[in-house]
Amino acid sequence: MFRLRPLMLIALLLVFVIPLAAQDDDTELPDYQVNNTDFALSPEGDEIVVTFAIYNSGGDATQLAAAQLVEVANSNNIIAEATFAPVEGNGGTLENIPLRFNVRDFPPNQDLFLNVIVTLDEEDALTTLNNAAPITVTIPDYEVSSTPVDDQPAQPTEPSTTADDEPSEIDALIDDVRAELWWLDIGIDLEIPEHVGILAAFGVVLMLLALIIKLFLSLFRGSPNFGNWQAPYATMPPLDPNSTFGRRQAWQQHAQNNLVPIPCQQTQIHPRKVLLGMDGAYLSGWKLIALRMTQYDMYGRVSRSQVTASSAEVKKLNRTARRLDKLNNKQISRRMRPVAKSLARQFKKRINKRSAMLPIALDVRLRGTHGEVRIVFELYECQNNQPRRIDYWEPEMTVVGKTIYESYTYTIFGQGGAETFGTFRRRLATDIEMVLTEIFSTFEQPRSAPVPSGPSADTLTGTQPMAPAEDNNKRDTATNAAVDDVDTSE
Repeated sequence: MFRLRPLMLIALLLVFVIPLAAQDDDTELPDYQVNNTDFALSPEGDEIVVTFAIYNSGGDATQLAAAQLVEVANSNNIIAEATFAPVEGNGGTLENIPLRFNVRDFPPNQDLFLNVIVTLDEEDALTTLNNAAPITVTIPDYEVSSTPVDDQPAQPTEPSTTADDEPSEIDALIDDVRAELWWLDIGIDLEIPEHVGILAAFGVVLMLLALIIKLFLSLFRGSPNFGNWQAPYATMPPLDPNSTFGRRQAWQQHAQNNLVPIPCQQTQIHPRKVLLGMDGAYLSGWKLIALRMTQYDMYGRVSRSQVTASSAEVKKLNRTARRLDKLNNKQISRRMRPVAKSLARQFKKRINKRSAMLPIALDVRLRGTHGEVRIVFELYECQNNQPRRIDYWEPEMTVVGKTIYESYTYTIFGQGGAETFGTFRRRLATDIEMVLTEIFSTFEQPRSAPVPSGPSADTLTGTQPMAPAEDNNKRDTATNAAVDDVDTSE
């Protein structure tokens, strides 16, 4: 009995000591995390340098670690690899670790979806590593080598004509212009009326054939449509509505386009969004990719009324956007007139006397590249019937890849109560032309980036987000009513 007591005490001691020792061992294991991935072109322009940082939230590492750059679709394809020294534990970091590969290993103008993977040859450490980070690398445009000119075979030279032969050849061309029809093996003399008729008929056949080919290709080309998309700032988590940034986020969903009502109603608050390039120029770097018109009611868009602009019309809008610095409003309006007439002609076929009173939404979809374009929101307060900007900011965004999509929405009134159906149809093209011109209009556009910290909280005192309307379509009508009144008065 007395001999068992020491053994029981030792057993109890081991029961408490072993878990504590195991816990101490776990906390001492290194835990690497990969972050801050980036890439750049080497000064010589022949290499892509991918850099990343290592953060060790565990214990001290004692062994070298290996880093590999692999494709997401094929992890067995190792593009580059390197080793780096152990990193201290408890928050130790190692910045700007490089991984290099040759630019010409991949075709130009291609996006590579890669992973940076770190492995650590440390006992039991591999199970605790958060050791992978994705990165998208864009291969720059470079010239593909071609066959040297010296290697091409020499072309045989044609015998030169003598001076005595030239006059006879010219006289022959003037006297008798002949063309050989190889499939009939007969000659054509332009002085013979029958032969001229054959050539004219042949030309008409070629024109008809070209027209048929064009119509056949147009059946498969179609007009660009909107598809499914989402604004890059729409997926951000909601912020505190009582903070400046939370109020800004709430206003963003009410900014439909780039318009500011002039004049405005006293104390009215109006948000808008402006699409800029990195140089601060309006629509710089943005490309219009689709335009549509749709009637809507209290339940949403009426799909049977939808019409879309053709590819040629969208290209015309883009050409206008690229020349905004050289065009005034009258010149822009003249360029929009053919597009407006074409859209109105298509839209009149989709409406009737019963549906003519519904408002019309004109949606424009735009596309830009992340890092080359900006989205700026502005908030205006009406003072003395004139808008005064009280705040502006750039939203926090989540961008997958490098493409950013955004849209403008404008409202065109349907048939009014005192308006006949014929009058409404006649003014439709004019209203569309006016709205298309407004797409390229700006009002006190900012030329510098907004202050990151934003204004003080007192700047927005008393301003609250717009009360939610019964539906988004009614909100569109109310937002654009003042704009249409101003354009009519002008």
